[in-house]
Amino acid sequence: VCSSDLKHTPGPWTYDDRWSQVLDQSGRRILLTGVALTTGNHPSKTEAEANDRLIAAAPDLLAELKSLVSALENVVAPIVLVGAKAAIAKAEGGGK
Repeated sequence: VCSSDLKHTPGPWTYDDRWSQVLDQSGRRILLTGVALTTGNHPSKTEAEANDRLIAAAPDLLAELKSLVSALENVVAPIVLVGAKAAIAKAEGGGK
C-alpha cells in the first residue's frame, strides 16, 4: 500500500507510556476524535492505556492482515477470507 493511499496517519505508531499518548513515526501526537469525550463515560487508566496500545498497533495489524489475505487468496476457499476482507474494508472506511 502506497502511503499516499492512506487516510489515517501512517504507521508505525508507538505508545508513549510516560505521557499516555499515541505518537506517529516522527514523534507527533496522534489526535483521536471523540474517544470517551462525547459519552462522559471515561475508561479506567488501565483500560485507556490498553486502548491506546491497541490503537497504536492498528496500522501494523492492518498491514499484516492485508499481507496474509494476499498470500492466501489463491490458496484457500474464498469463504475463508470473508471476515478478513470485511475487517480490511472497515479499517479503510468501506465497511461498517
